[in-house]
Amino acid sequence: MKRLAALAGALLTLAAVLPAQAQPGDGQRRFERFQQQREARREELQHRRQERHEQEGRPGRLTPEERQQLRRDIREHGRDVYRDRPRRF
Repeated sequence: MKRLAALAGALLTLAAVLPAQAQPGDGQRRFERFQQQREARREELQHRRQERHEQEGRPGRLTPEERQQLRRDIREHGRDVYRDRPRRF
């Protein structure tokens, strides 16, 4: 009985592996096709991103000086909004 189960398992494994066999060179063509699709998606995303930035009329990132000024502004306005808060007990 154990031999029969082992033989059946081996045959099932062999049957599952046979369809997975590809013809020589097929993997390389699939890989190239995959790379082309990936590159096309990347270019499309870059194009969309650039269009969005052009429509917004501003660059995507702040300069270090702009970031510092933004932090100063937030701190100043935070003082006005949150000063003299009553303490809760």
